[in-house]
Amino acid sequence: MNSQFQGKYALVTGANKAIGFAICQGLLAAGFEVIIAARSLDNAKAASEKLPSVFS
Repeated sequence: MNSQFQGKYALVTGANKAIGFAICQGLLAAGFEVIIAARSLDNAKAASEKLPSVFS
């Protein structure tokens, strides 16, 4: 993890699908804390469960 971005936040819209989801993965790997946005809360929750969490 790159500590340069530790403590930085990124908001990703369309985070539950394709490119948005891949961007979330890359940002998390770089050290960002990611806020995901999707058209429905259920889709956002499902995507967040697939992403690695620093809180696990």
